[in-house]
Amino acid sequence: MSIVGPRIYNLFPTLVGPVRDWAGHLPRIQGMGFDWIFLNPIHQPGFSGSLYAIKDPYRLHDALRGGSHESDDELLRRFTAEAAAHGQSVMMDFVINHTSRDALLVERHPDWYKRGADGDLHRPGAVDPNNTAHVTVWGDLASLDYERRTARRTGRLLVRLSAPLHRAWRAGVPL
Repeated sequence: MSIVGPRIYNLFPTLVGPVRDWAGHLPRIQGMGFDWIFLNPIHQPGFSGSLYAIKDPYRLHDALRGGSHESDDELLRRFTAEAAAHGQSVMMDFVINHTSRDALLVERHPDWYKRGADGDLHRPGAVDPNNTAHVTVWGDLASLDYERRTARRTGRLLVRLSAPLHRAWRAGVPL
């Protein structure tokens, strides 16, 4: 007996345009044998424009709205229903370990964020495994503080809010 795992296609949102156009790609993706659609972040980005530096987790990226008058949720529901009609499930990259430094949550819930010794927002980074002296710090990001109970509860709330729209997530932090 042969067991086949999920076959995942990365539909990079800003490359394929507004949500209304995504369903047009589904027959081709289905024809290649993919049964999952992976979406990179789809939320409104902050000042850097990076999809991974989210300013508003409750709002769809303006470029993905395409001038539609429908709600963000309705646009996404329609796409996930179309995907299901093609035998595909949808998952999204759920960025929940950090936000943009100019995120709405920074003002509304400053206590959810890690702070440096100087009180400034902590900027996450990555260590080069080949040279641990080389550290890249992302200047457009602010780290959420999951040592705090309120931030952990918020992460779980965001998952519940988007649950009707997606069947799976890729998250960079344990909830």
